[in-house]
Amino acid sequence: MRIRNRTESARACQALRQAAICGAALALSASATSARDLPNFDTSPSGNPLAQPLVTSNKTATGILPEGMGVMDRARPEYDATGVNLGNFILYPTVAASLSSDDNVFRVDTGEKSDLFWTLSPRLDLRSQWSEDKLQLYTQLDRYQYDDQDTESRTDWIVGGSGRLNVINGTYFDADASYFSTHESRISPDLSPLAKSPTPYAQTHGDWSVTHQPGRLALSAGVNFDRFDFDSTQLIGGGTINNDDRDEDIAEYFGKVAFEYLPDESVFVRAAYNTHNFDLTFDRDGFDRTSEGYRIDAGLDAMITPLIKVTAFAGYLTPDYTAPLKGANGLDFGAQADWFVTELTTIHLSASRQFYDTIITGASTIDDRGATLSFDHELLRNFIIQGNVGYSDQKFVGIARDDKLVSAGVGVRYLINRNMSADADYEFSDRDSDVSGKNFNDNLFTVALRLQL
Repeated sequence: MRIRNRTESARACQALRQAAICGAALALSASATSARDLPNFDTSPSGNPLAQPLVTSNKTATGILPEGMGVMDRARPEYDATGVNLGNFILYPTVAASLSSDDNVFRVDTGEKSDLFWTLSPRLDLRSQWSEDKLQLYTQLDRYQYDDQDTESRTDWIVGGSGRLNVINGTYFDADASYFSTHESRISPDLSPLAKSPTPYAQTHGDWSVTHQPGRLALSAGVNFDRFDFDSTQLIGGGTINNDDRDEDIAEYFGKVAFEYLPDESVFVRAAYNTHNFDLTFDRDGFDRTSEGYRIDAGLDAMITPLIKVTAFAGYLTPDYTAPLKGANGLDFGAQADWFVTELTTIHLSASRQFYDTIITGASTIDDRGATLSFDHELLRNFIIQGNVGYSDQKFVGIARDDKLVSAGVGVRYLINRNMSADADYEFSDRDSDVSGKNFNDNLFTVALRLQL
């Protein structure tokens, strides 16, 4: 492994949020579009539980950054959690508490309501210490409590696990599974403006893959599965909306061939076939939203210079729907670039095109094309500044609606000791829609305290 001096820089696994970029990195490596990773859900002060945690840590023990790693990958032994040693496993207990000020709780164009809300997020993370195979089990609860707008108070929780099993030299199985009980965000286009509170729903996820890499050539295949179950939406003034027509199973089957032309640098080709099967044949408007499609991509994962790491792919995709719903064939792409400006500063740029299911009348899918620019700067070893700007263009295929979303944020993290850290963040978000009443802008301030063992 090539070690850099302090005049060089490094790769990070952090962009808009650490959890979000890890999820994006996994998606890029698989060259797949997630079925419903909607950018519509709140995050907790200990991270977004939708993102699958990594089963291993890429932090170096010394704090010296190898080539291809960045600010947030640096080991800080005096500040990193040590966990509770349980023999072959280490348990990492964490609890985070935050206070947030939101000036537009309901994400509306007029009649904004502001409020303070508290968030409490305990988490348990159990990780194996085996020499080859890996296993991780985790659970997390996020309780949101609003001072005045009590209809927004809610509890989310997740339980899951991931692991790797080495069969023979060069062949291994990877698997992830989770159950996530959560609520639909106020900025979801599918949430009724008359909703009394966010709609509860559950996501059951599983993915399995096998990889065979005896040398430079790697062959892999697998399947990703998601099950969504929506509760009814409670309406202001009484009554409900039945969401049984939103319950669905989504499956993707893929195969991938990669060639490692240099150590840790490769090119790949990937093909995938996916199906979206709803519990009800016809939705509330009489549309059959069942769909299927395929995608073929080619890409690379490489250090294109000693200071720039790129993972990118491009290809063709074809999500097909039953008439009269319109298909959305076209370019498939995704990219993540990390620029290691110095050992103390890392800049990230990511871009992607993804499709999301919707229940909007006449629309077959949401075609989301977006990009995010973010940075991590280590002002002091225990004081980190982070910032981001993002843009997303969401076109509702089949109807005239087009939403443009802009986001920006800045935050600081103060590592007090290995058992305690504090955060302060500001986030701005804005939606400009060509549908009347769908515009909004929001300012969110958060301070948080995190305790860990």
